[in-house]
Amino acid sequence: MLTEAGTGFRDPLVLATVWEQATPSARRAAHGVLAQAIGPEAPEAYALQLGASPAPPSHRTAAFLAAARAAAARGAMMTAARFFERAAEVAEDPAQQAEHWSTAALLHTIYGELAMGAHVAARALEVIEEPERRVFMEAALLQARWAEVGSPTTRAALLDLVERARPVAAEHAAFGVLSLAHLDVADGRWDRALETGRLGTEIVAGVPGTEAHQLGFTIISEFSERALGEPRETPAVETVLSFAKAGFGLADDQPPEHVATSGDPTVLYSYAAFTALADEHWADAGEVLERLHRRNRHYGWHGLVGDTVVFWAEYLWRTGRWAEATEACAEVYELYRSRSDDPRRAWVAAAWARLEAGQGNTGRAFELAEEATRWNATLQLGGVEAWTRLARSMAARMERRADEAVEELQAVKRWAAGSVVHPGFLWWQAELASALVDLGDRDAAWHEASSLLATAEVYRLP
Repeated sequence: MLTEAGTGFRDPLVLATVWEQATPSARRAAHGVLAQAIGPEAPEAYALQLGASPAPPSHRTAAFLAAARAAAARGAMMTAARFFERAAEVAEDPAQQAEHWSTAALLHTIYGELAMGAHVAARALEVIEEPERRVFMEAALLQARWAEVGSPTTRAALLDLVERARPVAAEHAAFGVLSLAHLDVADGRWDRALETGRLGTEIVAGVPGTEAHQLGFTIISEFSERALGEPRETPAVETVLSFAKAGFGLADDQPPEHVATSGDPTVLYSYAAFTALADEHWADAGEVLERLHRRNRHYGWHGLVGDTVVFWAEYLWRTGRWAEATEACAEVYELYRSRSDDPRRAWVAAAWARLEAGQGNTGRAFELAEEATRWNATLQLGGVEAWTRLARSMAARMERRADEAVEELQAVKRWAAGSVVHPGFLWWQAELASALVDLGDRDAAWHEASSLLATAEVYRLP
């Protein structure tokens, strides 16, 4: 039966009987007939049928690629990745196989399916011969295995990979450097992030087709300098936002699969939003975050959403929209909880724990903090640990356990001393001063408050 809604049998029992009695060749022929009935105007359904038919491999490959592009255009990035896999499986040319496996691996990794990304990257490395493409896939494989091996091991391996990639392909080395920068920022190590940003700028200087990377490295450097040094004559937030807004135009003109291989400008907006929040430029932060939020939803929760939703929730919280902030964290938390291999779930759990503590839901705050700690055990991200301790300290203060709150905040202080925390996020010091007042240690509280005021004056924080 063929209708406008599709093709099929009127009775499912008839379908099962016919299918079981048909020979493999008859089944393939039926798929071919169905493909012709559907037509390439419906590329995804057409590819599924043609792919199972006796059509020549080149025809099936082309159909799978068309389906991948159609899926990407509607924001179904995981579906697009699987169509690229199917194209790689049926392609006859080894170079095409390598290209399609590589694209599939990157989409899986960037959009959050890390275990599948690692699996597909390993398949890609089986057929890739060109040194530059092998380096690129090795970087993707390392990124996909981040949660499995932890941040210190991943960083050391990425550094080695970048040095091997530099003489081979600058754009692929740059991919590794961006991954390095992401680790450094997540760990709160702005000194290393600054070195990483400068290294990336050096690698891609004058290299065509690396515009997104160039923007990313410039923002990372500006952002890290803001965290490490004296404020500039022009506020850093304005510089960072100008680069990020330039990145919006760059992203709009690129199809998603190209963005995945050229450096997704989402990371640019993340750093811009972080800087705007730190300096309390609420209008700028809101503009960038609204764009990010729409983009994340369109592409089915982009892989970087774990970071951006933390900034989004921070913005909503600071502007008095508590319910929306909690809802944002809860939605993404449920997504990441089903992905046992995704490191970004630890960030979201820590951010949500802090929100619950701030609203007085101390039991839920402690539960989420415990999950964040467990998920961060392998990652070993200092930033996640600090946010988790902040949540615990807030919950402990709500329960009038000042000694526990001070203990957690002193641990954050020790981490901050070695990690060079962005000055705009020194409100943990205000929390410590308040907790010391609760504990009755007014001299220590005065010391912390005076230190915080001095920092605020140096960095001209509101």
